Amino acid sequence: MKKIILVFLLAIISACSRDDEGDDFFPLSGEYRLIEVDCYCAFEEDIDLQDFKLIFDDSGNTLHLDNPTEAYYYIAETGAYKYDLEGDIIKLSGLNNTFKFKTEGNKLVLTLIDDPQIADDELVLTYQKM
Repeated sequence: MKKIILVFLLAIISACSRDDEGDDFFPLSGEYRLIEVDCYCAFEEDIDLQDFKLIFDDSGNTLHLDNPTEAYYYIAETGAYKYDLEGDIIKLSGLNNTFKFKTEGNKLVLTLIDDPQIADDELVLTYQKM
């Protein structure tokens, strides 16, 4: 009887820990809209920041970028990009841009890992999860 209870308790603990791992496995999954930009860059007055969207598809490690215009963008042109996560760093395949990310509730903050030789390439993008 003790063995059955022990096996039952281990099964419950194992199931709970797997659920927790699933929640943390990919913290960025979903759609986000840009709500704030901190940079040395210009803005067009008629562009709504929330029209800039990110959609993380964790099933294929793909980031879909949707920009309201191709005149300018903050991460890359509209399209789908493969990505790799290393801790709190996201690297987009085929691009030189690498970002440090953090989540704050339903917000995602991406900070460009800038080139220390360039004085004005700081960029912080804050997105709201939809």
